[in-house]
Amino acid sequence: MSLSTNTTGVMEHEPNSVQQASSEPQKQPVSAPKAVATLEELNSDAAKQVYKKRLASSELRLIKIHPGDEPSAVKCSIFSVQEGDLPDYEALSYVWGSQDEPKTILLEDVTWHVTANLHSVLSHLRFPDRFRVVWIDALAINQTHLEERNEQVKKMSDIYANATSTLIWLGEATDDLIVTTFELLEFYSKLTDTDQRMWRAGFIAQNTGFISRTVSMMNRVFKLEYWKRIWVVQEILFSDNILLMYGQHTLTYDDFFACMREICAVFAMSPVDLEAIPQRSVNPEAYLLASLAHSTNLMISEVIPVRGAARHGKHLSLRQWRTAQLKRSTDRRDKVFGYYGCFHPSIRQQIQVDYSKTLPEVITFMMRLLLQEEGLNMLLGPRMVYDPKYEIPSWVWSLIEPTTIPTARGVLSTIEDKNPGDWCAGGSLPSVLGFSEDSTVLHVRGKTVATIEATAPPFSSPPRSVADDLYFLDKSSVDLDFMTLVEHFRLTWQSFNLLPEFPSTLGFITAFWLGPTGPILSELASWLCAGGSGSLETTKAGYNHHILDSLLSLHFRRRMFYFMPATVKLSTDPKVRLIEGHIHGESGLGPVDVMPGDKLCVLRGCTVPVVLRPEEGQYILLGEAYVPRAMHGEAVRAVETGEEEYEDFWIR
Repeated sequence: MSLSTNTTGVMEHEPNSVQQASSEPQKQPVSAPKAVATLEELNSDAAKQVYKKRLASSELRLIKIHPGDEPSAVKCSIFSVQEGDLPDYEALSYVWGSQDEPKTILLEDVTWHVTANLHSVLSHLRFPDRFRVVWIDALAINQTHLEERNEQVKKMSDIYANATSTLIWLGEATDDLIVTTFELLEFYSKLTDTDQRMWRAGFIAQNTGFISRTVSMMNRVFKLEYWKRIWVVQEILFSDNILLMYGQHTLTYDDFFACMREICAVFAMSPVDLEAIPQRSVNPEAYLLASLAHSTNLMISEVIPVRGAARHGKHLSLRQWRTAQLKRSTDRRDKVFGYYGCFHPSIRQQIQVDYSKTLPEVITFMMRLLLQEEGLNMLLGPRMVYDPKYEIPSWVWSLIEPTTIPTARGVLSTIEDKNPGDWCAGGSLPSVLGFSEDSTVLHVRGKTVATIEATAPPFSSPPRSVADDLYFLDKSSVDLDFMTLVEHFRLTWQSFNLLPEFPSTLGFITAFWLGPTGPILSELASWLCAGGSGSLETTKAGYNHHILDSLLSLHFRRRMFYFMPATVKLSTDPKVRLIEGHIHGESGLGPVDVMPGDKLCVLRGCTVPVVLRPEEGQYILLGEAYVPRAMHGEAVRAVETGEEEYEDFWIR
């Protein structure tokens, strides 16, 4: 497998990312498979010649890129400096890229292997007639020395903060549309305010199709691998002066996104404004343009870090860190270490950057810290099917999900509807947390609502009719268009008569797609008529594809379950996996891996119910559930009035 998603700021090998607690043979790690030969292995002998001494705690290395032109070999040398006596230098921010076909440079006159992407940027950065001093993680840190690596990772925020400028390398200029975007925004940035207004007036006069293509072209920048990497957050938050580079094309960070925002702002409309328009009376192209322009501005706000924000006291909270887990890293421990410098000092002092620790140790500690700071709702959210072989507790497992998500084009954490709901399934009292001595078992209190007795097929593929009132699924979601998915959900929801429990369109979409702390997306609600009936065809042109990508990958993993009591008619058709016809009894939506015998529970201080699986006297957390008549504390009222007592749950 190509490590094309290899995007950490330090050496990204797979050193015991998930170690077993026993003496069993090493099992497949959660992280991406290891390349045949990593750069660390290729450079192991050369490193002894290049790094003649370990850096002191007060030192860092800088790189001199020697002058040269193609086709001459790239030559670099290194020198160490004291933190209090730094010369002018630039800091490079880039994607490591695949290690499969490395290139070579001369480092201290020794042959040194680097990724093809780093070789490209070094070739572009060198001047023809003078040295260029740059900090580059892959060369400045001895990746083979664990203690040095730990120390230097903790300094990275200061390294970017002290640089005269940060150079963001987006890659070789292989995409003509992105090249055109750079040329357009570079031209626009050089205009006076008056000329910019005149240009926008002329742009508005173009036909809608041309404008939409232009906005889509600018949007293409967000598809670049660079924006998906973890380390970009810290590097930009601590940089004051940033230059974007795409091959030979350059533009300042501020000019690039300010100009894009200005152009899109002319056409952008918020979801609320879009919903207020009777869509049948609107030109579909104009509606799509307004949605696309809004989406572009949203991406700038959501995906693009604010330059230099951390230098002015805007630290990353643990809750924000939780939502930032969509960023990628090959070494999963960088889900923590890659954000180290972004946290408030009070949080940083609790985190130990130590690459000798296993992934279970690192991620379990962070989840414990997150729950203690933010409460049990941090257990909620999208998660893949729990697998105990990785030795990661089930209550930590939701932090593992994001790197399994297909390419997503945005983290839509700030779109909120005015009526997000007032769920309080676990009651009004705060949660009380406890942990085992080794931090692997979480102790909470709550109540068991019911034992799950039957399940339906998951909502993950297109429907076909099985009976007059039930639809089931028989294909992979990758074969779907979104409208088919939504139509299937509507039909299934109606077939089980759940609409009376969630009479508003927004209400039942909220219950199906999203947790209570996530976004409630009005774009989705506008597609369905009141009560969940009606055709979706009239608004097909108006959907926001960024939102759809996120929802399909994050939230379309639910299964309907039944309890108290459930009667099941088993199908005689082997192609129908579980059921056909009516299932009578209470029902809800839960994790995709829910099965009969699992427990539907509410936990004190948690806003929605959860599904727990009894196992050896403890429980496995499968995920959240949405259940009519249990979302507002009904299950714990007797406990809160003193008529009953809470149960203890030990979750491992």
